[in-house]
Amino acid sequence: MGWLWVGLGLVLLVGAVVDLFWTTLWQDGGAGPLTTRLGAGLWWMGRSTLGELAGVRLSLMGPFILLATVMMWMVMFWLAWVFLLSASPVLLAPAFGEDGVASWPERFYYVGSAFFTLGNGDYQAAGGFWQISSVLCAGSGMLMITLSISYVIAVLSAVVTRRRLATQIFAIGSTPEQWVLNAWDGESLEESNGVLPAISELLTQVTEEQLAYPVVHYYHTDAPYKAMPLAVAMFDEGLTLIECGVEESCRPGRLTMLLARNSVQRYLSTLREGWITPEQPMPEFPNLEELRESGMSTMDDVFFGAQVHQLERRRKMLRGAVEHDGWCWEDLRRVGRSVASGGATE
Repeated sequence: MGWLWVGLGLVLLVGAVVDLFWTTLWQDGGAGPLTTRLGAGLWWMGRSTLGELAGVRLSLMGPFILLATVMMWMVMFWLAWVFLLSASPVLLAPAFGEDGVASWPERFYYVGSAFFTLGNGDYQAAGGFWQISSVLCAGSGMLMITLSISYVIAVLSAVVTRRRLATQIFAIGSTPEQWVLNAWDGESLEESNGVLPAISELLTQVTEEQLAYPVVHYYHTDAPYKAMPLAVAMFDEGLTLIECGVEESCRPGRLTMLLARNSVQRYLSTLREGWITPEQPMPEFPNLEELRESGMSTMDDVFFGAQVHQLERRRKMLRGAVEHDGWCWEDLRRVGRSVASGGATE
């Protein structure tokens, strides 16, 4: 029976160590396999239970999933060491020195005291081998707690950066047409040459943080102007208006546009398969009429439609990201009203 406990304990310990190191230390690996499945499952349950309109309650899913991840690691380590140290029934000795057989509650208590308090409890291990095992248990506890705290701090910092970027994007315009018009000086869109690189740089940072800490995907906000997927979709739709609908003589610099486009493409490339799917209907076309009314030189509708159709998969991916976060594509048109009302949802 002892070997059964050892085998079960080793499986749990190896699984916990691999998932912990994968998630917290491997920047390019994203979340570990257990963390990934836990997050996806809890998010699906939250979306199914709370409904798509429960924005305020859905905003609690991010902290809940992050807490559940840390709790999963803790429970796996705790159970692993309980099973490993249960290989021998004569394990614990009371602090005053008498050998005895440990009951299951005593084993859980001893492992908990070793794991969280470095063994400052009423029991001690009996025998040199078990004492060494207890030291390893205490070391793994210290390591897990340290890495977990560092991970939580990094995730919260990444969430703040995402919301700062979203707010900055919506500050230049609450709709794709509006931000293009705000960059129009009556002759060209050269004013955006300073804004686009700054947004692209911050978007690249957010993308790398998103790759390193995928749990940030689950940090939903009830304020649309702070929602990263909505902001990126609005930003890229504005780029589509410029690239496909505005005459070349009026556009920003070619390298500036290329930098902005590629930063969005890199963002989309980090979205894991299964989170978003490009099978949704293609979003409606941006509106060229508002640009024409301002005196901007635009392409004809046939050319514009043909160019936008070439971006079908890209725009479907953007729509999938928006809908995965609990929003709908029509919310791109409602952000302005949300900002005007102080961020309240409608």
